[in-house]
Amino acid sequence: MKTMNLSQLALVNPKRFPDPQADWRAAGALLIVKNTRVYESIETAVSQSVVVAATSVRTRHISWPTYTSEEFAQEILSNYDATQQVSILFGREDSGLTNEELQLCNVQVTIPSNPEYNSLNLAMAVQIIAYDLFKYSVLKDGSKKLGDLVEVVEQLATFTEVEAFYDHLWQVMQLIEFLDPDEPREAVVRLRRLFGRIRLEHTEVQILRGILSHFERALEYK
Repeated sequence: MKTMNLSQLALVNPKRFPDPQADWRAAGALLIVKNTRVYESIETAVSQSVVVAATSVRTRHISWPTYTSEEFAQEILSNYDATQQVSILFGREDSGLTNEELQLCNVQVTIPSNPEYNSLNLAMAVQIIAYDLFKYSVLKDGSKKLGDLVEVVEQLATFTEVEAFYDHLWQVMQLIEFLDPDEPREAVVRLRRLFGRIRLEHTEVQILRGILSHFERALEYK
C-alpha cells in the first residue's frame, strides 16, 4: 500500500490484530499497520463511502456493473476527488467474499487472468489493484495527484444514506404488496443493481425518501 501511495487500511473482524507478525512484515510501512482501523462489520467500515467496490471473479446470477482493475482506476480517478471516500473490499484468503457481502457493493472489480485458472492470493490482488490506482493517479509529468485530475462539485450520498434508502424502499414495497412472494429477493437485487449504476447524490436520496414517505402517508389515509 505504501509503495502505491495508499494509506487507509480497514480490517473487519480480523482473526489476530494487533499481531507482531504483521509488524515485522510491514518493514518500512509500519505506520500503515499502526493506523489500521478495525470494525465489527462491513457496513460500519464503509459507512461514509460513496463507492464500495467488491473484488471477485465470481459470476453473479444477475449481472452487475463490472470493471477490470485498470478500468476501475480510470473510472474512479475521472469521476471522484480526494474528499470522497471510495472503498475496495477484499475477501478472505481462502474463500473470498460471500454473496451477501457482494450485495453490499456498487460495482465489481476483476483482474484479467487465465479463465481456466484465475485464482490470485490476497496480497497479489491488493498489489495489482493498488498499482492500477497509482498509475492513473499521476499525470504523465508526475506533478499532479488525484485531487488535480477531477473537479466534482456535487455531494454524493454515502453508503449509509443509500442503505437507509434501500431499507425504506423495501418497507414500502412490502406495504403495497409489490414483492413476488415466491421470488422476493429477485426484485430487491435488481433494484440494488439499478441504483448502484447511478452516482446518487445526497439530495437525490432525500428526494426519493420523501416520495416514499408521501406514499406511506397516502396509504394511511386511504
